Amino acid sequence: MKMTCVVVVSAVILFCTVLPCLGGLDADSSVEYYDADDASYANVVFVDSTVLTNSEEILVSTTSSNTLVMDEIAFQTVCTNNQNLFTEKIMSGVPMVVEGDATTLTDLGITVAVDPESDVSAIYRDPVSGTVYCYGVESDSDNALDLAMVWLDSIKSQSSSADSDVVLSYTKTLDCDGKKAQINGTAVYTELGNSLGKTYYSVRYYAESVCLDSEWSTAHIMVTCDVDAKNAFQGLVSYGPSNTDGQVSQEVGVSISAGGPELSASWSYTISETTIENRCNTGENFFQIYHDTNENNRKPTIVVEPGMIVYVQDGSHYNATDEYNVCYYKPYYEHLWPWDPYYEFEDYTLTADVIIDP
Repeated sequence: MKMTCVVVVSAVILFCTVLPCLGGLDADSSVEYYDADDASYANVVFVDSTVLTNSEEILVSTTSSNTLVMDEIAFQTVCTNNQNLFTEKIMSGVPMVVEGDATTLTDLGITVAVDPESDVSAIYRDPVSGTVYCYGVESDSDNALDLAMVWLDSIKSQSSSADSDVVLSYTKTLDCDGKKAQINGTAVYTELGNSLGKTYYSVRYYAESVCLDSEWSTAHIMVTCDVDAKNAFQGLVSYGPSNTDGQVSQEVGVSISAGGPELSASWSYTISETTIENRCNTGENFFQIYHDTNENNRKPTIVVEPGMIVYVQDGSHYNATDEYNVCYYKPYYEHLWPWDPYYEFEDYTLTADVIIDP
């Protein structure tokens, strides 16, 4: 049995295809994100400890036709010694990739999304639309840098046509248990407008669970954001799906009025054998949508697309953490005794720290 779940949340804006691989997906789609074999290193400028003494000269000569690739030590050193120049290069459209901890990006006063656990992170700001694109891979595999390079090529080839109201789009990937499964968390942040001293953003999530081992299946997918945990000057306005009441839903919607013309957006996605639980609380500025899937179904790929509207007061900037939690039903690999289970449930969580600098 399949039902169509329609989400309505914020500005008479149609979400254009700012996601190279997710546009037009439904929950039954099988998605291959990026092929590492397609990686190209043309015009790449590598910055490591051997060239740190010349880092300012390298930054000055770098243009948007180059891609900066840095290891963790070089990145932190450059950010400390040449922060203004480094930030200027990102803002002008120079793509950047970091191997290792990239959380220093959140200190630069720019719009960004960073997974603190990513092994490789990338950022690109489209100088035409102003949209910031971020990518992260948390994986034990040795091709994470290749995947980031392929992602950058894909984004740069299509991003200038994106809706200029989209301020941030990110994709984060977590490989689970030696890549027996994969979580792909994507979000699109769109500025809806300003009213009565508040700027409103719609957030459309794409939470994808991919079982790469045939013995694994998805038991639930949950997207969470404690909206005001990091900034008391922001809050949750509305969300969707909203009127689920613990049952599989057909059409659900949310609309808001921000002191002026109605701001709205809508989209739909297909679900199969799934119960949706709305756990949101606007009084607590807490967003959580839980999709309880049928682990016996053993679909290799499941995508769900909840969303919300948030606000941030003038003079502040949006700062929150998006969390994607997937519970897998998988073999109990430590089965030794007759009374040991053959299968178990295990949770994996992917996070993204989001900052929107107005």
